[in-house]
Amino acid sequence: MRGPSVVERLVSVAWDVAAGDLGLSLIRPIGGAGVNAPTPYVVWVEHFGSTEGALCGVIDAEEPEREALNSWAHDRGIHCSWLSHRYAVYDRDLFAGTLDDWSWFGPGDTPGWYIGLPWADE
Repeated sequence: MRGPSVVERLVSVAWDVAAGDLGLSLIRPIGGAGVNAPTPYVVWVEHFGSTEGALCGVIDAEEPEREALNSWAHDRGIHCSWLSHRYAVYDRDLFAGTLDDWSWFGPGDTPGWYIGLPWADE
């Protein structure tokens, strides 16, 4: 199993910053293998994308990795998203807009910054 790329590491750090700023709950990969996921992923964002959260990788991952993770996530009802290199640096508007696009599926009230406007509706 390969280790995370430089871009994957940067995206992971940016999501850590997002978690602190936006109050997100993240599930982190364990030992690069993920939480029972078949291939490395960058971050799993709870409460967005589906009732099971959003599992994210970097868009330039190898096609076999993408296919395996897409299939694994789909079989479990998990939203799977492939992030561009723009996510290597935290930008509040970009990250909040992405989370709005994925939609809130968490318990209780939505976060105060959440407007729930998918990009297709802008």
